[in-house]
Amino acid sequence: MNVLSRVGRVWLLPLLAVMASFSAQAHLMVAQHGTLNITGDGVFMVLSLPVSAFSDVDDDDDGLLSAHEIQTHHSAILNQVGAALVLLVDGQAHALQSPLITPTFGHGNPSNKASQIVVTGRFNLHHPRQSLTFKAALFGAHEDEKSLNISVKRPAQSLRSQATLTPQHNRLELM
Repeated sequence: MNVLSRVGRVWLLPLLAVMASFSAQAHLMVAQHGTLNITGDGVFMVLSLPVSAFSDVDDDDDGLLSAHEIQTHHSAILNQVGAALVLLVDGQAHALQSPLITPTFGHGNPSNKASQIVVTGRFNLHHPRQSLTFKAALFGAHEDEKSLNISVKRPAQSLRSQATLTPQHNRLELM
């Protein structure tokens, strides 16, 4: 076996895994929707945000993010997430811990560019019975991107609620 075919095999499996993950992520979360799962010691968040909600990351101004743009602006996206998605615990701001961003692709998007960014992470709680308010300040530029539909779940109490956040009403009382 020659060196070129061995190198090709070494790169083929990771390449196929990346391609499969991109197609699998297409349905990770519906656009402008999210969930907040409240547990005893934390609030787990999954939230899908439009690319236009982020400033200075779409280099070619096509409203989508390429893999190169995501890689280039990864830290800027995380910084904007950290500043704009906050949990107020008894009035004090708590940052999202270990945020992860995942690009998602719309149906019929042949360009392999992301139309949405799914953000996941956890807000830590020290005491289960605290006043909790979720605050979001990342909304898209287009009219249909200016709302976030949030589902709040409290599995321990079998409670569920829904709310819609907008730039004018961007706070959600959780407890």
